[in-house]
This record gives sequence, C-alpha cells and structure tokens, in this order.
Amino acid sequence: MDLNIFQELYNINNNCIIVGDLNATLHHMGSAKANARGRQLQELFKEGFIEGVDDDTPTFEKNDYEVKLDGLLGSQPLLSFTLNVETQPPIGTSCGHKP
Repeated sequence: MDLNIFQELYNINNNCIIVGDLNATLHHMGSAKANARGRQLQELFKEGFIEGVDDDTPTFEKNDYEVKLDGLLGSQPLLSFTLNVETQPPIGTSCGHKP
C-alpha cells in the first residue's frame, strides 16, 4: 500500500469505505501477531486516512486456527454512521472465511 496513493485519493474525496479480504493481521484488529500487510495498514491508521471498525471477531477459522483477516475500514464521519457490523458463521464453505 503506497501512502502517497491514499493521500491523493483522500485529497480528491475523503469520504471512503473499504470492505474486503485484506489478509492483514495486526494486534489492533484482534490478531495474535502482525504480518507485513497489517503493518502497512497500521501506517494508514497512524496517518489518519482511515480507521477500522472496532470489532475483533475472527473472520477466518480453520481447524484450531482463528484470525481476523477481513475488515471494514473507513474515513470519518462516514465510519461513525456504521453502527451494526456482525461477523456471521461460515455458510457451508470449506474455505474458512466467515461472511
């Protein structure tokens, strides 16, 4: 993630919501350890471009392993209107991701 790209996008329009399978693990989002993508995401948080929804529910589980890989990120004030976010149980898939 290039911070300059986020800066340019933020300057054009700072109303932003990002949802998806980020494959980013970091302590701030409930993971036991941080990976490289998680550290990049932490930089975006530190710069103030976006924030994450405060929910540390694991979004991936397989065997005895659980981690939060998927996220809902956004800029303020849009994120303040996001009041009800829930992670659901897997729906019959074997991939381990929860909707």
